[in-house]
Amino acid sequence: MTDHGLLRAVLDKFPSLTVHVLGDVIVDLYTACTLVGTMSKTAALSVRRGAQTVYVGGAGIVAKHLAAAGATVTLTTLLGQDAAAELARTDLLAAGVHLTAVPRAPTPTKERFVVEPGGQALLQVETWDPHPLDVRRAEVLADAVAGAVVDVVVISDFRHGIFTKATTPALIAAIPSGALRAADSQLSSRWGMILDFPGFDLLTPNEREARWALGDQDTPPPVLATRLYLLATCRYLLLTMGSRGLWAIEPHGEFSLPAYAARVVDPVGAGDALLAYAALALRVTDDLRVAATLGSLAAAVACERSGNIPVTPEEVERKVASL
Repeated sequence: MTDHGLLRAVLDKFPSLTVHVLGDVIVDLYTACTLVGTMSKTAALSVRRGAQTVYVGGAGIVAKHLAAAGATVTLTTLLGQDAAAELARTDLLAAGVHLTAVPRAPTPTKERFVVEPGGQALLQVETWDPHPLDVRRAEVLADAVAGAVVDVVVISDFRHGIFTKATTPALIAAIPSGALRAADSQLSSRWGMILDFPGFDLLTPNEREARWALGDQDTPPPVLATRLYLLATCRYLLLTMGSRGLWAIEPHGEFSLPAYAARVVDPVGAGDALLAYAALALRVTDDLRVAATLGSLAAAVACERSGNIPVTPEEVERKVASL
């Protein structure tokens, strides 16, 4: 564990940073259900619908983590002209995130039907536009990125419209020189590809995303991380491994950190918190051990509660004190 006083000093510097996030906003709906039983004539389950909770996810929660950490944050994304978009706008502005939204319908949503008690997901229903982004909208996104003078640019790629083989090179080229470049490309219901962001300062894939990128099911994680690091030509790599912690690689060495979560309630979104805090810390210190530690602590806080809720520096400090 890195010295507590040093971590506090790094957290105190976050409000001096400006960050531009580019990525897919997703509105996450969690609908609680009670299992009634199975249908008598089919194999379908019968559930009783309960309360619904709505969160802004995807690149939206990454931006909210960064804003909660104290940074000045701008988010450039695609939003439709629908109820989900209005909810996202209101939520992001309330969180202190400056929003640049290019119109494209519909706003991506994911509704998860969760069975209580226990909170196990029964079904996920998604809404999004599967068609590639057109050139005009891609140019508007690139211009927004190029026009921002910031300390950090964070790519939060969920493959819901912004990043494609055709658009990604131009979007990367638009990133202002001098900004620290961090990226995460998620592999969930869509096929993200972390190798689409070569030469970045920081990449934070999980083990599944790394194995997908390399077509490698068998290699031990440390060797897997090294292969990905060399192929991605990034400066720093954090390979997250769930309950096994993470494996970190920098130009002159490698190290591991354990998972700091005392009790995992909801692991979804832990990587978003890690990306946000690690990117800020890396900009402040250029020290991967400090960045990995703060990122891991933020991920632990996120894991210990349900839903996409921004992690604050005070919560990270309490997590340090509890270890």
